[in-house]
Amino acid sequence: MIRNFIHVKDSFLKKDECNIIIDFYKNFTKKEVGKNGNYKAVILSEDILKNTNIFNFLKDRFQLELNEYIKTYSELNFVEPFGLDEIRIKHWKPNKFFNKFHSEHSTENNLRILNFMIYLTEHKCGTQFLDERIIKSKTGRLVIMPSYFTHTHRGMPCPEKKDRYMLSGYFKFKRK
Repeated sequence: MIRNFIHVKDSFLKKDECNIIIDFYKNFTKKEVGKNGNYKAVILSEDILKNTNIFNFLKDRFQLELNEYIKTYSELNFVEPFGLDEIRIKHWKPNKFFNKFHSEHSTENNLRILNFMIYLTEHKCGTQFLDERIIKSKTGRLVIMPSYFTHTHRGMPCPEKKDRYMLSGYFKFKRK
């Protein structure tokens, strides 16, 4: 059996929950530009998560899905402790997308073990992997996958030329 280590959960968030996150992004004044300049993001710091009740619905659900992922891929029971970190709301304007193939693990980000994406909007595009697999964007869809070279991926152009929103982040090894 070939296992791809990609976990997809449709309806992880409801449409109204996605809209709450998008509205939070739109009203947040301090946005950072992504490395390639194709998107802007709000990094959800510990302070924001603790002091903003709108994200309470995420914490327990993340843990449940992580438990499912670990149940499916039990190899994770043998790695050092890790936890959720670096949650971001990302926005791409029409005709913008992360067009370079990349992985989320690097010398700069060497503690990342898994990454996740939650599509907050639905489009006729998604995430393309180097082996040509495609995961289509769908409102509320969660994707969890390894951060390593084995899951090299990129965004796809949106043929509908619409704004796109995503919640993404990483599960990282905990520092001792």
